[in-house]
Amino acid sequence: MRIHAAVLSAPAASAMAKLNAQYDTHLTSLTSLVDPPAPLAQNARTEFVSLNGTKLAYRRFGKRGGNSVLYFNHLRAAMDVTDPLLFNYIAQYPEVILFDDIGVGHSEGEVSTSVEQMGDNAVALVNALDLDKPGIGPNATAGPPEVFTIASEEGEPTEKAMLTLFFETTETSLAAGRAWFKRRTDRRVKGEKLNGSVLEPGVTAQLKAISDFSTDPSNFGRLKDINIPVLVTNGKNDIMAPTINSFILQQELSNATLHVYPDSGHGHLFQFPKQYAQALQQFLDG
Repeated sequence: MRIHAAVLSAPAASAMAKLNAQYDTHLTSLTSLVDPPAPLAQNARTEFVSLNGTKLAYRRFGKRGGNSVLYFNHLRAAMDVTDPLLFNYIAQYPEVILFDDIGVGHSEGEVSTSVEQMGDNAVALVNALDLDKPGIGPNATAGPPEVFTIASEEGEPTEKAMLTLFFETTETSLAAGRAWFKRRTDRRVKGEKLNGSVLEPGVTAQLKAISDFSTDPSNFGRLKDINIPVLVTNGKNDIMAPTINSFILQQELSNATLHVYPDSGHGHLFQFPKQYAQALQQFLDG
């Protein structure tokens, strides 16, 4: 499940709560996406801001002049192991900002053990970069324990594990997953070390944050307080954040649109990067 503009089951929840008053979905007029897109993500240099003396890493690229899209990495991910193709499509209409949360990837410090702290870190980055009304997303949490057992396996996540967690069992979905797994580490900046996925003790910290947030019943009740436009997306069979939960979320929010992609799972945005970018563009321009 991926949620744009407001993410109530992820670190972006706290960030959106603080940025809600200044949020604006309008970015620019719809434009046709160029195919293939320019390799902006691969060539974007890593920059840093200091948050209370701790260096937080970020990259920004794409069309300047409108509101930026701030991307939250999924569980265990860092900027170096996401999807440059997806971001290159998105960056054709707004600026994209990727970042490694404290303790992740190129950033210093220890991984946060609460969603609220992760959200505070994102808000601090927004303020440090003086961003005006950023679009927030995507992210998702929650899921059955056996899934998180696979997700938290020791060492770098394997292709087999990622295909199991993020994609359907059909050959078409698995083929798209293999292509994504291969391209996700594509970096072309000389002198920059490739930093992989979050390892222990960071994995335990992230899982604690997810568990604490997902099991707090008050967070579900807060959905009724969200009145800004929200785009909820998912694949037809998401085993990490079950697809039915996306429908429930869309029903609970007062102004949400739901897109469910065929033949896909949690990684639907990586399986359909261009279609996903087009849907996001239409939503942000609404």
